[in-house]
Amino acid sequence: MFTTWASPDADSVTAVRHGLARNLQMLSLAPEIIDDAELVLGELLVNSIRHARPLDSGRIEVAWDLRDDAVVLRVTDGGGAETPHVRETGTFESGGRGLRIVQALADRWGVIRSDATSTVWAELALGNAAAS
Repeated sequence: MFTTWASPDADSVTAVRHGLARNLQMLSLAPEIIDDAELVLGELLVNSIRHARPLDSGRIEVAWDLRDDAVVLRVTDGGGAETPHVRETGTFESGGRGLRIVQALADRWGVIRSDATSTVWAELALGNAAAS
């Protein structure tokens, strides 16, 4: 598992996405998987920055792991007022589509909450696209 820390600001999203892409490229994953993983992780992190508190350290924990059958992405923060969920959005709303994108690209996703933290995770199956 690879773990990094992100500051709760928009600049960290690009750095985390690029770090994930470099790591998955070194593992010789297919470009489609890398692109989807980058987008999903970016949406999870943006959602955390917008709707949750950072951890007590003032940062957000970001982790990813490669299993035999999937890439697993995790973002852990200090939780927010609501449990993260897909919400209905109007055609002209400028936000609210992040978890809908996650739901569309991930094979599975979910939320693990405790008293002090919230972890949103997503799994992207490798299928036959494991190597390029």
